[in-house]
Amino acid sequence: LLQVVAEDSPHRTKRLTTFGKTPTAETDPKIPRGKECRGDEDCAALEFTTCKVDTDHKSRCLCHDLKPPINGECATKKRDARGYVLIGNRRPPKELHQNCNYDHECIQGAECVVNNTVKANEKRCYCRFGYEEEDNACNSGYTASVVFSLFLLTSLALLTTEAF
Repeated sequence: LLQVVAEDSPHRTKRLTTFGKTPTAETDPKIPRGKECRGDEDCAALEFTTCKVDTDHKSRCLCHDLKPPINGECATKKRDARGYVLIGNRRPPKELHQNCNYDHECIQGAECVVNNTVKANEKRCYCRFGYEEEDNACNSGYTASVVFSLFLLTSLALLTTEAF
């Protein structure tokens, strides 16, 4: 029994001596700086962030208070003029005839198309097919009138066939 304890004791003392030792080199905790980016599109996954230049002169996804998001969320959320919290990185939709890159940037009923009259390869928001421009908005007046006309014609056709 003494032999077993004697053979095992160097391992135990070694374990005991390493336990409780303080690290020799002090390490400063690293403060996360935020995801590096080239444009706001790179920050789309992180709500309430935009691509801004950080204090280290690198572009990063930062919250509107110029702080990096913590666990993917900004501590303070940007508010609009009325005091409402904005949802994500959404920006107000672009009005008709404004420059755009994608359909989702335009107002409802509009799409982003190449405008050959101004500049080659310049895209602008215009009403989709079936929508009419009225008071700087796209309304479906044309589509609604076509559907209503078809409904009336179908109803009239059904009434005349039942009469015979």
